[in-house]
Amino acid sequence: MVKRTTDGGWIPWTVLVEDSDRTERITLCRSCEFFATSVQSCSKCFCIMPIKTMWADAECPEGKWAAIAYGVTDSDNS
Repeated sequence: MVKRTTDGGWIPWTVLVEDSDRTERITLCRSCEFFATSVQSCSKCFCIMPIKTMWADAECPEGKWAAIAYGVTDSDNS
């Protein structure tokens, strides 16, 4: 899902990843030394990981997983 702002721009963080990508991301997070199990957050970026791993444009600050474009091109955003 992608939402447009009132000025015609895009809000990329509303693009959600597929369940399989989210599962892969959260699995990597849970095995990371910066993952705080008790609060399900990252001590590097301070994000709540069950939420952050859903956003397509999110990425790991340690480079363990990257943003996913899902075939979006510049022409798709005009």
